[in-house]
Amino acid sequence: MNIRKVIPLILVLTLAGCEADPGESPVKQTPLDPCPNTPNCVNSLESDPDHHIAPLTFEGSGEEALNRLKRIVEKIEGATIVSSNPEGFQAEFTTKLFGFVDDVSFLLREEDKAIHVRSASRVGYWDLGANRRRVEKIREAFEKGPGD
Repeated sequence: MNIRKVIPLILVLTLAGCEADPGESPVKQTPLDPCPNTPNCVNSLESDPDHHIAPLTFEGSGEEALNRLKRIVEKIEGATIVSSNPEGFQAEFTTKLFGFVDDVSFLLREEDKAIHVRSASRVGYWDLGANRRRVEKIREAFEKGPGD
């Protein structure tokens, strides 16, 4: 089979489960819901290796770490913080090309010196690894330190 025919087919199959409507925001998550059985979600509280991603770790104050993380997220194109409290925050990331929305939740665990994270596509089945890549880019910026 010709590769030029395979790539559009994969794209069509990937997007077939997507809706035009971005769906409802799952802000009702408690604190980090498990990932669904689809390859479009990562969660640092999951044990399943397909969905697990390491939490962000920090030294010092959890409040300052969370504030630094918020500043990093706010600088990302397409990101909007939709709710926040002393234990964490939730953000939406909207893609430029198709307007897909991914929901990302951060949960501070000061006693563990960790910020747990869940990133999931709101609609569709497969995200081509976008949620995992996003969390790793956020981690890279976070690990650079307070100079964000």
